[in-house]
Amino acid sequence: MIALVALGADPRDAKPTRCIVIDVALHGKHGIRRLFAFLDTGAQANFLSQKVAIEEGLQADSTFMRVIAADGHLIAVYGQ
Repeated sequence: MIALVALGADPRDAKPTRCIVIDVALHGKHGIRRLFAFLDTGAQANFLSQKVAIEEGLQADSTFMRVIAADGHLIAVYGQ
């Protein structure tokens, strides 16, 4: 699995969209952290917020990828 770190638009500015949200337990450097994830069965990759990646000390390889979010806005990808 490839996990990408996404950043770009403020999620508070996103258009309302119907989606499935699941509860996730991330086992990171600070122990178990509870997060919410949007389940997208049509996605070609998995994404994690840059904030969470930094807080958990995750390293990302640079990339120049952009993706289109479920609500249609463009997101720049920080790394993979």
